[in-house]
Amino acid sequence: MLETRKVYYTWGTKEEVPVIKLTGKWLKKLGFNIGDTMQLIKDKNIIILIKEDKQKKQLIIYKIILSD
Repeated sequence: MLETRKVYYTWGTKEEVPVIKLTGKWLKKLGFNIGDTMQLIKDKNIIILIKEDKQKKQLIIYKIILSD
């Protein structure tokens, strides 16, 4: 499913810094819950979110590929 998201910026800092918000029930369906911690891997054209599910002993990996 293709969705369009807006890039926001933070307030109260000396310079504007981009912020990308991900919200929705779909995150819970993917295994991301309130209070969870995750790891973030970033490279040129890709962002990967990784969360460990300790109960199921598996990693949940969500990959975002950015186009030029």
